[in-house]
Amino acid sequence: MFHLVLLTMAIGLLLYWLTQKPENFPPGPPRWPIIGNILEVLVFSNGKGKLEVFATISRLYGGIVGLYLGVQPTIIVSDYKLVKELSINDDLCGRPSGNKDIDKLMYKGKSRCGIIFNHGDDWREQRRFSLRHMRELGFGKMSLEGVIQEEVEDLLRQVTKKAGADFEHPVELSDLLGVASINVLWYVVARERYSHDDARVAVLTNLIRSIASRLDGAGSAYSHFPWIMALLPGTASKFQDYLDIRERLQNFILERIKEHKKTLDKNNPRDFIDVYLAEMQEQQERNKEKTSFHELQLLEIISDFFIAGFDTTFNSMAFALIYMVCYPEVQKKSQKEIDTVVGGNRLPSLSDRSSLPYVEATIEEIFRTSSVVPLAVPHAVLHASKDVPFHGYTIPKNTRILLNLAHMHSDPNLWGDPQNFRPERFLSEENKVKRPEYLMPFGIGKRQCLGETLARSNMFMFFTSIMQRFELSVPSGGKLPDSKDVIGAFTLCPTPYQAKITPRL
Repeated sequence: MFHLVLLTMAIGLLLYWLTQKPENFPPGPPRWPIIGNILEVLVFSNGKGKLEVFATISRLYGGIVGLYLGVQPTIIVSDYKLVKELSINDDLCGRPSGNKDIDKLMYKGKSRCGIIFNHGDDWREQRRFSLRHMRELGFGKMSLEGVIQEEVEDLLRQVTKKAGADFEHPVELSDLLGVASINVLWYVVARERYSHDDARVAVLTNLIRSIASRLDGAGSAYSHFPWIMALLPGTASKFQDYLDIRERLQNFILERIKEHKKTLDKNNPRDFIDVYLAEMQEQQERNKEKTSFHELQLLEIISDFFIAGFDTTFNSMAFALIYMVCYPEVQKKSQKEIDTVVGGNRLPSLSDRSSLPYVEATIEEIFRTSSVVPLAVPHAVLHASKDVPFHGYTIPKNTRILLNLAHMHSDPNLWGDPQNFRPERFLSEENKVKRPEYLMPFGIGKRQCLGETLARSNMFMFFTSIMQRFELSVPSGGKLPDSKDVIGAFTLCPTPYQAKITPRL
């Protein structure tokens, strides 16, 4: 009997310990043993996914919420002022540390590399270097406009070809957008472009999409239940599949790096690969023993460019075209402004942006409504050895921090009627574009997307050119697409949809 009492007390103490939260943790639902708040996620989601859950929990507990996803302490920030404050805090600009054994496999025994998922001194050095040289190479500047226009013209030809001689065939535009998105970025990185029928571009886009589809800002089952996942059959093979896809993407990039090494002239770099290889050479010549510049780092940075640059630009454009089918009155207003300012004898130019306020406002509304990266890239405490005070609470050192941009972009307290697609919200009384500080499609602060300028340039050029040349509508016998029918987790994309294409010029 005594042993039974001791056992009962021990189990009770264990359960009590497993339900405790760290001292001064932000408010949130009670923590259940082992599963944390996964039960609430299942109940609140009602089949709608984690975004709906986090929005509901934020409405219940406020702008900063603390909960547990399995064993992973997680903080969700959905108040835009807190998001701004957190994003400029040095101590909170880290990335979740993850599993050390997994990191060893992913980074071949080295410390974390790249820009998106890295942090610390190496990340700062690599981000500064990449941003500076990408700008010098024309990243999003007028000097890159010719390259973008070439892709636009090719895209318009492909759309016409797909639609048929009498434009009787509905077109799945996202099939064509992928090549254009890849080519602009790849030109800056490697001074190459691919034709739409090049088998290599299909391989590249499929690899990037496969990687993006396996990411989740809220964390995976590996981070929620690491020790359980290690015991389940099949999980090792799933992770190995992910590693195999990463390696195939990096092998593709590595072939281009090898070609660049053979023809490198460090005094006359052609592209980002050349610039980086020249820096690697210089550091080696200076016998710099501890350097963050090495080939694996270059591979990871280019992979990050593709994941962040291709996937988000492609998804935003896919949303843009579906919204134009769903909101024909917005499409007509955009086309009328383009006709008035640009006409039909030339393609739109980046210099037209200031003269097309309604078009620019429509693009901002597309960014707001789609929230392609709904939870941003997760933040974490930068230094693993200490907790961090924030806004009256304590953020434990192993916590995943989610910036709930999707909830912020649909908050009626900020937008009034967020459920409506209304570009006019971004226009002043003087018909000038206004961007409120709580619109953050590219993040903000120390982790703000370094490709924002290029992404905005691409979006403007492709959107205005398609609107100038074509009218998008529901195919004969088809039904209006559901713009809220999305797929993905880390990044969101509309479910593929075919549109009827009618030439305007």
